[in-house]
Amino acid sequence: MKTTLLLVAVLSISTMGFAQKKQQNQTQNQTQSANRPELEKSEVRLMIEDASITRINKDWSNITEFKSGIGEMVNFYPVQVIDLKSKQMREALQVDMYIKKGGSNAVIAGALSLNPGLMGNDDYMSAWVGKDEIDEFIAFIEQSIVPNLDLRYKKKSSEFIFNAKEITFRYMVDEKRRRLSILLNNYQDAGYPFHFWTEARVDKIAELLPVLKDIRDKKLNFEE
Repeated sequence: MKTTLLLVAVLSISTMGFAQKKQQNQTQNQTQSANRPELEKSEVRLMIEDASITRINKDWSNITEFKSGIGEMVNFYPVQVIDLKSKQMREALQVDMYIKKGGSNAVIAGALSLNPGLMGNDDYMSAWVGKDEIDEFIAFIEQSIVPNLDLRYKKKSSEFIFNAKEITFRYMVDEKRRRLSILLNNYQDAGYPFHFWTEARVDKIAELLPVLKDIRDKKLNFEE
């Protein structure tokens, strides 16, 4: 019994600290989102909304995945969207985000009760980065993130931000801590933006480059 109570206490303190950090980031992103101009839509979303018949091809052979400590996840992969009437075709980067329904409160409730079922089911939402934004995204990763993956500070921090129409991609160095944050600009969950962050898989950011370059170089092939 004492062992169980001790486990609950340790898990609760750890989870509450993790959740408080997420709450702070959500509040910060909520303020920044409120200061943004009217939300834009990618060229791919506009095409899907305007077309009466659409085909969306997804290439799962070239995917980059990020996971957080509480089981949240973001996947990046190339897609090809075709208007079957006009035969117009566009390539894009699709971003699928899975976050815990109820956010940090659900995580705390599940930890306190030792019941994983109370930690919230995944909320799922997709966004797109159009081909017209891909070159800038590649340059951002190659010039601003990759050279600074080993950056460290003492009592200083630095943040690198890429603003696409539908997502915001952020890399932050805070003394010795590094954090990747991804925000879906057009969606909210219980009043908060769809927001993902991780400090464990930051080195994987460079793995996005082959995905982005396949879109830029039109290497998607769905005839096979």
